[in-house]
This record gives sequence, C-alpha cells and structure tokens, in this order.
Amino acid sequence: MKIRIIITGLLTSVVIMLFLTGCTQKRTNIAATQSSAKSSAKNITKDCQGLDELDFLDCMVRKPKCTVADAVRAVCILNVGGDVGKNYHQRYEYLKERGIVRDSWKLRPNQWIDRGTLAYMLLKTAGIKGGVNMFLFASVGLGDRRYAYREMLYRELMEDGVAYNYVSGPELVTTVGKVDRYMQDTGKYSPSQEVQLGNRSQYK
Repeated sequence: MKIRIIITGLLTSVVIMLFLTGCTQKRTNIAATQSSAKSSAKNITKDCQGLDELDFLDCMVRKPKCTVADAVRAVCILNVGGDVGKNYHQRYEYLKERGIVRDSWKLRPNQWIDRGTLAYMLLKTAGIKGGVNMFLFASVGLGDRRYAYREMLYRELMEDGVAYNYVSGPELVTTVGKVDRYMQDTGKYSPSQEVQLGNRSQYK
C-alpha cells in the first residue's frame, strides 16, 4: 500500500511536535535541550529500523537527523508501497538495480543522509527527467545529486537550502509525502493499484 493517508496524519504530528518543542524550549535551558536531543537521537536511531513500515514512518517524525538506512527504507516504501527485504543491504540492492542509488557515492547505512542524495533517490523514484544539466552531466555522475536537488526545488518538492544539508526526520516524512502526492497528481499510480484499507482508499 502507498502511504498517502499515513503521511497526512504524520504531517499533523510534525506540526504538533514542532509546536510542543517550541513551548518546551521556553521552559528549559539550551544545554538541557541539546543533551535530551542527543539521547533521544541515539535511542531512535537504534529502534526505528526494527519497526514495521507504518511504525517506522511514525518513528521518523521524532528523529532530529536521518541516516542513509532510514532514507533507503523510506524510498523503498514509496517505491513499492511496502517494505522491501529484511535489512539495509537487501533494500539498497533493490534501489541500485533500479538506478535509484549509485555505488560511486560510497554510502554507509549509519551516515547521515543529505538533501542532495535524498533528492536524487526521490527524483528517480518519481520518474522525473530533469533539465538539460541532469541529462548532460548527472546521467554520467557529474553533480548528479546537486542537480537533482535543484530540480526538486524547482518543483517545490523539497525544502529550500543547500544539497549538503542533512535531513531531519520531519523533513524526510514531509518530502516523501510531497513526492507521493506528486506521483498521484501526475498519474504515476494507476487506478488498478488502488485498494481499500479499512474504510479508507489507499494505494498499494
């Protein structure tokens, strides 16, 4: 199943979480907040990968930064509407076979994911061709992730910034949701892929 309904609920959670975080910061000092964030990040990094796909996405909302393993799994869920494989290596191989990731990037599962890498993965998943620079240079690996990020910015599918910025959990969930919506609006999902999830229409 695709994640359209789930993303809507999670985006609401993101807004609430950011609001509550802002309120909490007014009552605590910076040092205590940073210490708590580091502790939470360690726990969440350890726990999220062991969850099923729905709980995994919910877990991402609470992560201050996302790893390559997190992004690979999220893109797999977007790509097929469910989990792929049982571990990072199986998911990575699935994406590599489809040209969504490249060995030349030398990605490691526990390193932080940057916007450029995520942009390229999502651009390929959504079947976005890109402009002249994408065709001439990125197709042979020259500035591929940078040009992918520019293309995603142009289509307003990612947050403004620079390609080497790391991606937070809320940003990952929001961005995957935008791309999922883009794929629906541009006919990437056929009606035959739509199924019923309880009383709610959902894509598989």
